[in-house]
Amino acid sequence: MEDRILTMRNFNLPFGRNTVATLVALAVAAFAIDYVKFNWDPPCNVDINEWKTKWQTIERNFSNEVFGQHIAVETALNAIYAHITNPTPKKALVLAFHGNVGSGKTHMSQLIAEHLFEGGFSSRYVHSFIGPKHFIKDAKRLRENEAVLLESLEKAGKTCGHSVFIFDEVDKMPGEILDVLVPYMDHYKQVDGRDYRKMIFIFLSNTGSEAIRDLTYKYIKTAGRRREDVTIFDFQELIAKDAFVETGGLKNAKMIQQRLVSFYVPFLPLEKKHVVMCAAREIYRRRILFVQPDEIASKIQYSPRDDPVFAEDGCKSVPTYVDFFLRKADSLFK
Repeated sequence: MEDRILTMRNFNLPFGRNTVATLVALAVAAFAIDYVKFNWDPPCNVDINEWKTKWQTIERNFSNEVFGQHIAVETALNAIYAHITNPTPKKALVLAFHGNVGSGKTHMSQLIAEHLFEGGFSSRYVHSFIGPKHFIKDAKRLRENEAVLLESLEKAGKTCGHSVFIFDEVDKMPGEILDVLVPYMDHYKQVDGRDYRKMIFIFLSNTGSEAIRDLTYKYIKTAGRRREDVTIFDFQELIAKDAFVETGGLKNAKMIQQRLVSFYVPFLPLEKKHVVMCAAREIYRRRILFVQPDEIASKIQYSPRDDPVFAEDGCKSVPTYVDFFLRKADSLFK
């Protein structure tokens, strides 16, 4: 700490009529040094040039991290790229991620945050909320929840126009709470003197997962289409309808009524080959040599019962099974 302490020995100061002014100036300088050194934040503007030059690398990173979700990767990345490279977007970007547990929604949102801002979810420009944790289902506290959300949003608007808001487990949130966001998502040039149109809102929900699963099964089993040939436009109307009527934070939501959701992004149910990929990644990440990905994937439950194609909880249980086999192997060597 010695290099940060300013003392009279460090300076040849005149002790005259300007001594007080000199000491005040030194105190201000010391405070400024400390402030810059310990309170500096990276700029909030997204590095557009980096996104442009590293676009192919970013696409590859997402494809290598989020398995079996060609629609989600393509849609989310293209939408974000178009939004952040537009100096004057007409409205905020609003993405609704829908799909079963373990399909990659949370992981995708984390990757987006990390590629937009240094530190990802730890960045002061990325604001994440978990439905049942931050918004209690209590009608009496609805206004209190709204006030907390608005305070976070308006504070973010002052700090960074490119802020990202991520809401997880939206299906477990109380209805109507998200309606307070509508003016900030819309086409208004200013709300209370600030422009919110460069912001990105991402909503994660299990709503519509059964409909997505059934339609995916129909396409690849009944209609004989390749999974990779299914597009986002096969699901848009289906997801919007289910999200609007199913219980949760998007039920009767004004953002759906007013067509403010930019894209409803389906996360398709994962097949066994995708679970194997998840297991291989987890095994590699933990540097384990004696656990086989196929063995992990074989322990996962699949559905429908008469034709078990899709992993019921996607890749969510993969780390648990890796732990199980790791403990089992450890016991053999004791």
